[in-house]
Amino acid sequence: MRGYYIRSKMQWIEEGEKPSSFFLNMETKHFINKTIPKLVNEKGETICKQDKILEEAKNYYKKLYTKTESLSEVNLNSEIPDSDIKKLNDTLKESLEGEITYNELTTAMRRMKNEKSPGSDGFTNEFFKFFWINVGKFVFRSIIYGYKRGNYQ
Repeated sequence: MRGYYIRSKMQWIEEGEKPSSFFLNMETKHFINKTIPKLVNEKGETICKQDKILEEAKNYYKKLYTKTESLSEVNLNSEIPDSDIKKLNDTLKESLEGEITYNELTTAMRRMKNEKSPGSDGFTNEFFKFFWINVGKFVFRSIIYGYKRGNYQ
């Protein structure tokens, strides 16, 4: 932690500014507030050292997102009971197949809840609603491109 304070102070001195202890202390405080002070792992052990916390978090998410079984090993018929599932009629099936239209995409985007991020890029729904006139056609073309290539991610 002290190294971070010194590094910031040195950077300001190199840039020709005299550091203000008030702002340096605020910066250090905000940096400390961004860390996880302790973590309880799956075994119930409490971890307090930052390097161990980072390692534990990395291992947890690596395990969480590591593929453990292939789809061919999963029997969906046994996993999802058939009796409770409503079936679509042929008309509805046909209407759901194929490329999405620009109007369907616009309607879906407008109906999405605010403060949500519909993709992995971190842009919120408010962003897309606000800039839809500017980015809508690009988003639409991107979705159609992914559909045609079979890549929906």
